[in-house]
Amino acid sequence: MYAAVILALLGGCSAARVRYGPPVALPLVHVSSDPERWYIPVETPSGPQVLFFDTGYARTTCDDALIASLALPVHGRARIRGEVGATVARRSRLPKLTFGEHRLSGVRCQVRDLGSTSSIGDPREGPVAGVLGMDVLRRFVVVVDPGAATLTLRPPSRPRDRGQEMHRLRKEGGVGPRLLVRLDVEGRRLDPVLDTGADQTWVRGAVADLVVTHVRDGVRVRGTGIPGGQVRTLRYYHIPEVGIGGQKAHDLVFIERSRPWWSDGLLGLDVLGQFRGIYDFPRRRFALEPVAPVQFPDWEPGQHTPASISSGW
Repeated sequence: MYAAVILALLGGCSAARVRYGPPVALPLVHVSSDPERWYIPVETPSGPQVLFFDTGYARTTCDDALIASLALPVHGRARIRGEVGATVARRSRLPKLTFGEHRLSGVRCQVRDLGSTSSIGDPREGPVAGVLGMDVLRRFVVVVDPGAATLTLRPPSRPRDRGQEMHRLRKEGGVGPRLLVRLDVEGRRLDPVLDTGADQTWVRGAVADLVVTHVRDGVRVRGTGIPGGQVRTLRYYHIPEVGIGGQKAHDLVFIERSRPWWSDGLLGLDVLGQFRGIYDFPRRRFALEPVAPVQFPDWEPGQHTPASISSGW
């Protein structure tokens, strides 16, 4: 029998309901418009789509086209400060979101046109439904395996893996829902955001006294914010070795992140993609195991997926 619990999602006064089932492995894929980052195939009433998997998004986000196709009401306005500026979103709720036999109802999502207000655009294969963010992911123990191209969601009551040394995740700003990971970079400590939505790691180099090894002018940077992104000068750092979660990653190139001043940066897939990670988000603990990453499959809209979004039970 599945346990039914009422979970309050950050940012909403009414609750979303989550009914947990057994663990489920979701396929991770690449799409033609974004061949580096990770997406989850999902079925919708209007056909196959994908969700962007992003622990760097505090709140789950829906593309406005998805909300229109489900004929869901939208309300309110929320100003969002993103990587390349500010944008505005509205709000809605998803009647039903299913991952295998995990069933979520009433999940609140921010609604905006992802194609014009983020780095996420529709590939030729089909639409991007939205972004699966930390307000949903933090309700699960999440196992990310780049060696198998899978994302497994476990109920939070599942005991942690035996033999795994667990390390602490810290709430961003002490409140979350985004989480920080401790890095040892050339003998200095950094605490960047755990961000599976970033293909590379961005840091405030001055905090760790890093030495710039390369500079590029006139680089267009896209992210949440203004349409078209921003043109910036980027500074790069060659990092011979990084310590993370009791493991080591080698021969990396980090990019300067000049703002916000209070953030140490974003820990991206160039590091996270080297490890099978068990992220016990409810207990704010994680464990890493080195793996040999595989080439992620390209999304084929006809493939089976245990994930779905629908307009009702």
